[in-house]
Amino acid sequence: AGAISKGNVGGSVGLGYECRNSGFWTDSKNDLACLVRPCLTFNLLTLYTINNQNDWFNFCDKVNGGDTFSDKYVKITCDGHWLPIVSEMAGTDETHSFQGVFDGNGHTITFNVTVTATEDYCAPFRHVKNALIKNLRVNGQIYVSGRCTAGIVAASHGNLTITNCRSSVGIHSSRSGDCTHAGFVALLNGADNAITI
Repeated sequence: AGAISKGNVGGSVGLGYECRNSGFWTDSKNDLACLVRPCLTFNLLTLYTINNQNDWFNFCDKVNGGDTFSDKYVKITCDGHWLPIVSEMAGTDETHSFQGVFDGNGHTITFNVTVTATEDYCAPFRHVKNALIKNLRVNGQIYVSGRCTAGIVAASHGNLTITNCRSSVGIHSSRSGDCTHAGFVALLNGADNAITI
């Protein structure tokens, strides 16, 4: 299962800090990297690690069950650069959406899924709200007949920041007409919301 560690990345006691300006994770506000890149806002977050396929499933299950991760820093920590093939999606709607910080840590998720029903919104992150996703690569193949399919986020509610990410996902759609598919984000839901990439 994914581990919630009340410690910094090194595992010592105490919470870590995530700088909202730069997305840099540290265990100290006085960290040199934060001094070089001045940070105005620090969030006190709990580290949640994903180390294998089962951890990803548990992470998605928690989000879908109502844990928004708004106070958590999620980080892939598996050995090597690849997380095994996954098909579970995080988020079912705006209320049950990912709202934290997700750090792929340079790893690649292989997202392979076939949606047999005419169901909209398909992506590793099905629904997010005011989230930060960074340092993530996504490969895989998606087969759908519904709308709003993407390599990273299907629907964003609120503001979304994506940094240092890459999507190499093949989207195979049997739908004719408007599909609203995309490489990174399929749908921005809300007139006053923004995506920063």
